[in-house]
Formats: sequence, structure tokens, C-alpha cells
Amino acid sequence: MKLSISLCTRQRPGHLVRTVETTLKNMRNDATRLVIMADEDDYGTLSVKNKLKDSRVTWSIEPRPDALGTKYNRVMKIAPADVYMVMVDYAPCVTENFDNVLLEAAQVYPDGYSIIINHLANLSFSQMNAVTHKLAAKLGGIYPEYFPYWFVDHWLEEMAKRLGRQVYCDIVMDCARRPGTIGKKEPYLWGALFTWLRAERERKAVEIIDSEDFDETPARKVALKRNFALWDQWSFAINYGLKDDPGEEVHDDDERYLRLRNPALKFIEEAVKANGLGSDGNLVS
Repeated sequence: MKLSISLCTRQRPGHLVRTVETTLKNMRNDATRLVIMADEDDYGTLSVKNKLKDSRVTWSIEPRPDALGTKYNRVMKIAPADVYMVMVDYAPCVTENFDNVLLEAAQVYPDGYSIIINHLANLSFSQMNAVTHKLAAKLGGIYPEYFPYWFVDHWLEEMAKRLGRQVYCDIVMDCARRPGTIGKKEPYLWGALFTWLRAERERKAVEIIDSEDFDETPARKVALKRNFALWDQWSFAINYGLKDDPGEEVHDDDERYLRLRNPALKFIEEAVKANGLGSDGNLVS
């Protein structure tokens, strides 16, 4: 099996160099590839490109996409593999032989549907996500392409619960130097969008569970679908806590942000009205 790592970065060249160099030292599989997803207007990051020359490293430099998921998903075309691992620029993998350990975990389910996580970063999410190519293709990408920041790992880990295919992998990411999120605007709005997109997550999960090659007993498939309500409630409980987080100021000239925000607002308003719960756009269950 082959592993490709999608590492997204922006405006943190110092963190990036440390993360890549440390992670490369702990790779042991000759087929593993690390793809650095950089934005063409991020001149600080591009300035360290020559410091990270290695046959196992590929750079993907494109205009900054609107959605965070779009940036991560590029790895599926640039470096197709059996398993994709996602990384951030401030958290190197410090476990020796981590790539082989992760690939071993990805083979627990012979049918090829697996989402691999490591240690919990908090009470809600793990430090790291990885997913098999087969499952990512069925999901339409490693991550969804609705959100400007955050929420993508939340989405994937909820899908893991819906499908019953969450596999633990004992590798460690060094998150001690974690900086603040860049461009964290209106977190409650994006939490609301996540909540109202639950029908999309259910549709994808049902499609996969009902696939002939999804290797589960009929009883297990029924149980997985019955438990969707639990994961809806889990996500709602997490995102409801965002109501008191003002986030950063929104500017009228932030075209990139508004291209995602405007359809998100419209979607939420229509969803709220369709459910007879008013039209104020607040996060509701």
C-alpha cells in the first residue's frame, strides 16, 4: 500500500520547515509522498521551497482556494495513493515509522472503507485524520468543500462514526506550537451550516452502507443507520458552543470569504424555513 500526505500551509514558513524536516526523518516507507499545499500569493512560504528539497516532497502551488477542503483534496490528483493523511504546518509527526504504522491500521477492514485517527486533541476530535482512497472517492474528497476553515475534520470524524469505520493508530503529532487560526470569521454561522448539512452526510453514509462491497451484516447496517441520530446530536452539541465566539471581523471586500458565506446563509435560511423553525438563521437542532 502507498501513503500520500496532504500538508496545507499558509504564512507560517518557520513552522513549515520544522514540520516537514521532522516528519521526513520519521518516514520509513520508500513509497510515501508528502505534498505541500501552498498558495501562490504566500511569498513567505514560497521563499523556503529550496530548503525543503527532497525526493519524497512535492509542492503544489496554486491560487488560494475559497474552501479549506479544496486545498487538502488536491493530493488525490497530484499523488494518488491507497491512503491519504492530512497534516497542518505546525504539527510534525514525531513517531518513527509512522507511515507504515498508519498503513497497517488502514488495512483492518479488508473492504477498503476506513478512516484512521490517532490520539485525541480534545474531547471532540483527534490530532490527525487519514482515509483510504476508496472511501475518499465515495465521499467526493477527503474533506468537504463548504468551509473556509475548521469543520472539515469534524465532518470526516462524524462520517467515521456513521459508517462504524473509525480505526485508531498509535502515532503522535507534536502540536505544542499550535498558533491561532487564520481568518476565523463567524464560527457560529459555519457551525449552523454544518448542522443543516446533516442530510448530505446521511445521504453519503447510506449510499456507502448500502453498497454491495461494504462488508457488514444486515443487522449491523441497520444499527449504523439507527445511530445517525446520535452523531447528529454529538455534532450539534459541539457546534452550539460556538455561539459565544465572535470570531474575527468580516469585511465587505473579502471576496474569497463572501463567495462561501453568501450561499451558506441562503442554505441555512431555506433549511430553517423548511423545518418550520423560523428564519433568523440561528443554530437549531
